[in-house]
Amino acid sequence: KVNDTDCYALIETNTGGTSNSFWLRIYDYPVYPIQRIRDKSTTGEITISYIFKRYHHKGHDEFQIGGDVLMGQGVIAFLGSVGFILPMGDRKHMAALLVDLLKHEQETLEETSVSNSLGWDTDHNAFLLGNKVYRSDGEVMEVSPKGIASQYSALTVPKGDLAKWTEIANVYNRPGLEWGQVIVGAAFASPLMSMGALEKAALIFATGPKGAGKSTALQLATSVFGDPSRLMINKDDTANARIAKLGILNSITASFDEMTDLSPREASELAYQITQGRGKDRLGDMGKSLQHNTAYWSCLPVMSANDSIISALAEHAFDATAQMSRVLEVEAVDINSVYDGKEFLHCQQLVRSVLNNYGTAGDAYIRYVVANQDKIEKMILQMETLFVKETNLNSNFRFWTYMCTRILTGLSIAKKLGIVDYDIGKIFVYLKGLVLSSLKKLDRYEWKPENLLSDFLN
Repeated sequence: KVNDTDCYALIETNTGGTSNSFWLRIYDYPVYPIQRIRDKSTTGEITISYIFKRYHHKGHDEFQIGGDVLMGQGVIAFLGSVGFILPMGDRKHMAALLVDLLKHEQETLEETSVSNSLGWDTDHNAFLLGNKVYRSDGEVMEVSPKGIASQYSALTVPKGDLAKWTEIANVYNRPGLEWGQVIVGAAFASPLMSMGALEKAALIFATGPKGAGKSTALQLATSVFGDPSRLMINKDDTANARIAKLGILNSITASFDEMTDLSPREASELAYQITQGRGKDRLGDMGKSLQHNTAYWSCLPVMSANDSIISALAEHAFDATAQMSRVLEVEAVDINSVYDGKEFLHCQQLVRSVLNNYGTAGDAYIRYVVANQDKIEKMILQMETLFVKETNLNSNFRFWTYMCTRILTGLSIAKKLGIVDYDIGKIFVYLKGLVLSSLKKLDRYEWKPENLLSDFLN
């Protein structure tokens, strides 16, 4: 048995035909099972393990033990490896105690599957973020994420104060900085990208002069769900690493910073692969086996560079409008042109504090989104109907409609929850103008038969 201070084993003795029993203290602190982990391998084999919380003189920690170890001969050595410094007899009692605790808690013990990604599960019944699973029935369950997702889950545990984060986000709440509000809106749009659409992902690309504040806007967008200093993806990451990180983040926006000097080929591959929402299947050595891709995502990534991705795509092919229509390019306006010197210094101080205030907005937002999916799908449909009516976009430009309607819906929800205080009407007008101007740009790059001679001469 376990109480608030100790662990005990019931010892039975038989002396001269008389049976006696007494409780022997075997550990000076409590131990509790907190979670069951179900892992399904690629071959379909299922293994079960358990998470226990162990208290000690410095506080507490957690350890994971496989069911095969717990019921096998190696359990005694295992207990020593996780810090139980006990005599042999007490170690045997401790192993028996763990089994008894699990038998007692079997029906009520929370179970989670090993996850290779954060965000939505395949059925949209739950959302994994930080050390919590947000369920569609409104319950929020604390978990210890396992699998590949555990590497990033710690980076999405909320830190700081939501009111402070809202104050930081309002740095962009000025006329002329709608571009920054759209970047932040991409974070709130990401969990909605898998709702009510055949598309999986799109791409927001922030361009503009050096020092305009693009990286700061990306940091703020990243901070909606996690640590902006650790979650951002940069140009030095290999192509495979970028795809792997996208797959882990899954429903959380991925920020690609400083992607300047992309070659036309790189730009084309990024535009296609990111918006397809999955990595590549590959052949194994000598072409003998097929290595199935395990990286999938449905989100709205944001990328920044000093130069235009549209220009890079135009150099890749005679007609790159198919790739261009999957990207919405946002031009950053220098924040110095909106604020005076004193105001700018205050904004700079606020933005720097984002490293100590992140994840709180995502926590409040996801609690609502997971529990109100039907309502949100209706909001998305209404927004899409209005946006298409105002812009006259046809299905050739469905990616623009797809991302704009979810940015507007996500920011509307965030405003309703008091997370941001942006003017949704003005953002609607800004996005309408943005797609219409982008449409004119694409018309210049579209190949037409009558342009054949001039193209050849050029």
